[in-house]
Amino acid sequence: MGDFEVGRIVPSTRDLFGAVNTGRRGLALLPLIEEDAHAADEVARLAALDVRGFAVERPGPLSLTVATSTTTTPLLCLERMATVEACQRGRFFGADGLALRAGSVLRPTVQSMRMMALTSVSPEEAAAAVADGARGLLVVGSREAVLALDVPRPTLVIARVEEIDADGLRELAGAVDAAVVPAAVHRAPRFSDLLEELDS
Repeated sequence: MGDFEVGRIVPSTRDLFGAVNTGRRGLALLPLIEEDAHAADEVARLAALDVRGFAVERPGPLSLTVATSTTTTPLLCLERMATVEACQRGRFFGADGLALRAGSVLRPTVQSMRMMALTSVSPEEAAAAVADGARGLLVVGSREAVLALDVPRPTLVIARVEEIDADGLRELAGAVDAAVVPAAVHRAPRFSDLLEELDS
């Protein structure tokens, strides 16, 4: 991971927790930005719609493009970080929130850079993570399993459901705080209407 400099890391100034904490009223939508020649334009378009945050698969040049294409909208990296160096690299490349495995000792490292540490779990692992003190969860699983979650507030829950569509996102409203939105949905012509419907 020699593509960044620790000495040039600047702590996050964007509050991912505050941005996407809906109290389970409505649903905050986090567009997943994919590697594309027009990524910066896509971020600018979505930021103008007042999305609450963005997501990328992993830190790197794309995440830096996303982070520098908006001044206020936070960015979540979905890949689980496994080392201190990986966490530092995440922040260097613009992340404001990082995913960690359950029981990770890296939480203080993430928080020292003023990022949000999310515990990345399956729906079946969510209850144990909450009992272990997780303040925020990234729950990765099927729509049915996510809808069956019973995670008490104030624990923040962000859902990652593969191949979810607009109707699937509507079903998640009220069950979780936020959801990662695939490109097929956030690039659709009526995405602004969906955003207004779910996150108002």
